[in-house]
Amino acid sequence: MVKACKGYESWKKKNEPEYMPWLWPDQITADFIDWDDVEGSPGQVDDISSCSEEAADLQNGDVTDDIIKEDGADE
Repeated sequence: MVKACKGYESWKKKNEPEYMPWLWPDQITADFIDWDDVEGSPGQVDDISSCSEEAADLQNGDVTDDIIKEDGADE
């Protein structure tokens, strides 16, 4: 990763230097995602409890506590 980062500037000068869709979204040529077509997207989920067994944790905000307990960092 470090090697790639160090060489990026010279690589980019040779490879479409003007193409930067992360800065200029109008350069994006791919179709945008229609979220109504994506299974399980927020518009298609009626009950959050059907998404995962962690739904109660998400609703109660206990996810971080569970992660800390699993790592043993909070004991």
